Amino acid sequence: MNKSELIQALIHKKMEAKARLEFFKIVSPQRYQEELDVLLDRINEIERLLEELEKK
Repeated sequence: MNKSELIQALIHKKMEAKARLEFFKIVSPQRYQEELDVLLDRINEIERLLEELEKK
């Protein structure tokens, strides 16, 4: 997998995580608080990886 493919895959994963985050926010934020926290951590990690890849 080259750099551009990796970036595209990370962007796709970030979009999936954001969609799930919005779903859980709408359905029941209190009930899914743990999943919300995990998704936020995942999104932040993906953003950090994307920033590092763009610097290289």
